[in-house]
Amino acid sequence: MKTNQPDPNITEYDGIRIGDMITAYHKGYHKVIGFHDLGYRDSMQVNYERVADSNGNPVKGKNSCSYKYCKKIDAQTLKADFDYELYELQRKYRVLDAILTQLEAEQNATTTN
Repeated sequence: MKTNQPDPNITEYDGIRIGDMITAYHKGYHKVIGFHDLGYRDSMQVNYERVADSNGNPVKGKNSCSYKYCKKIDAQTLKADFDYELYELQRKYRVLDAILTQLEAEQNATTTN
């Protein structure tokens, strides 16, 4: 009988080890807790605990997916993701701030006339 429970005899697969942080099929950041094989070619599954969603919000729960969707991440990769998200937020802030400034100027012009 096939199961999605981690196989205690498998601690590493395709460069990913138990305890590694990964991105996977399901969005967000996850910690590897095991592996299980579905019994056919290229069917290795990675079991993981959810740590944070793609917005950085803490989440809980467990899931699994094919190892083919998993990418090991390290501190440098996570920092690059963080820096990109920060850049995008700052860019959006500048755009919205410019729109707000324009709206306030238009409102002031119509109330003083």
